[in-house]
Amino acid sequence: MEIIRYILLGIDGILCLVIIALMLLQAGKGAGSSIMGGESSSDSSEGYLSHNKDRSRDARLRRATLTCGILFMIITYVLGLLYIV
Repeated sequence: MEIIRYILLGIDGILCLVIIALMLLQAGKGAGSSIMGGESSSDSSEGYLSHNKDRSRDARLRRATLTCGILFMIITYVLGLLYIV
């Protein structure tokens, strides 16, 4: 049982660092999107980036951050249960 705790604790620490790195790699909301995509703040339906939002680098980073965050929460919850018992 102790080995499982240490393995999960190591995975939890690695996930924590990965989440931090992924968050730092993401651009802020609206950071340069009007310059790169030709979008204005009033007309966001036009422009290259608005048509390909699900394929962009930021979308992949957001999806990876969400996945790592969910895994982090699950593993942290399991670790909490293991340390109670």
